[in-house]
Amino acid sequence: VAVQGKPPVINEVFMNTPADKVGLRIYDVIVAVDGVPTTGLTKDEVFDLIVGTPGTQVSLSILRNGNYSAVSCTRMDIN
Repeated sequence: VAVQGKPPVINEVFMNTPADKVGLRIYDVIVAVDGVPTTGLTKDEVFDLIVGTPGTQVSLSILRNGNYSAVSCTRMDIN
């Protein structure tokens, strides 16, 4: 969920997806994708940064309960 001027918050994590496998959780805040800050981007813009060629890596910087972390996961085919 993207709020104007704020980084997006994860509102759902589907089982057995790359996001699930790297431990992303509901309410995690995505602060950057591959080093690109997400503040001010729309949810569609952030989605476009995350989705890419299946099998390639994407790095997400996450804020959870005041703590920052980075995860890397392999993109999947969403079709």
